Amino acid sequence: MDKDETNEKVYDDIFEAIHELEPGNPIYNCKAYGGSMIRHQIATLLQMSDGSVGAFILNPSMQYYRGENDIYPTCKANLFRIKDKEDRIVEQIKADDFILFLKNCPENDTWLKQYGRIDYTALAQHYDFATDMLDVSNDIIVAAFFATHYFDKEKLQYVVKSEGEGRIRWTFGLPEPDGRIHFIGLQPFARPGRQSGYGIFMTEDDDFATMGGSLRFRQNYELNMKFSRSILQGEMFLPYEHIMQLVKVMKDSPCVTSMAVQQYCEEHKAAEEDIRQILQKKKIMIVDAPVVGHEMLSSLQMTPGRQIKRVAVMRPAYRGATK
Repeated sequence: MDKDETNEKVYDDIFEAIHELEPGNPIYNCKAYGGSMIRHQIATLLQMSDGSVGAFILNPSMQYYRGENDIYPTCKANLFRIKDKEDRIVEQIKADDFILFLKNCPENDTWLKQYGRIDYTALAQHYDFATDMLDVSNDIIVAAFFATHYFDKEKLQYVVKSEGEGRIRWTFGLPEPDGRIHFIGLQPFARPGRQSGYGIFMTEDDDFATMGGSLRFRQNYELNMKFSRSILQGEMFLPYEHIMQLVKVMKDSPCVTSMAVQQYCEEHKAAEEDIRQILQKKKIMIVDAPVVGHEMLSSLQMTPGRQIKRVAVMRPAYRGATK
């Protein structure tokens, strides 16, 4: 490793970065010997302060990571990365539409009966809607994946980075009820659980870059590819899910529902006429019917096609109730 002009250490590659933060992590052996990593997740059932029960991937170290595939001076929730305040409103209403879709989705009834807990904001965040939540994980391998890959919008897939630098940020903290680290746990759709996801609710002034430490490393294409192959190109974190097709429709649609507009106005104490004018200015139509229907999700799930690869093994274990 070397030091840059700011006197910050820069590690040679992602394996060295992981080894520095977690010396005992077995994935370090893949640098020299190759091979694939078998990842087992054990979910623990916990009762939350509101009485609901969730299944969570816990980490005794209470260390939480976030991976960045470039060097950025700040780390903000994606809602606050949108500079134009009116564009921000549009994206929040689209997120509200997605949440309303989920709340009325019959497929969630069984989940609620089994676990009693759905984190709608976390689901909106994980499925690419703008929220005031910042994703973190208690699994350093998840952070390392996002630190070494970028999303290719043309190929619609994550590919490894070949140049530049990346960063892994980390912080310590207790999950709820202290409010800083937010439990997410297993959800009706797979991403949050596969990514051992936790969240931090952020204000516009909050910056995760000031909440903990960080480590920089060089992007090395050959070693990034070796890391990517060792975790099956990230499919254990980003399984193929039919819900993504509906997400794309909702995000690309020039429409939002009147129900989402009303919900936004109630939550933010905004005048509905003012919001309607902003939407009209942004060429977004307000409709009464849902942008997507629940029958679309059911039909997609019944359509023959690519199968979800079940790589991560989740085995719930009971650890008693906590407040």
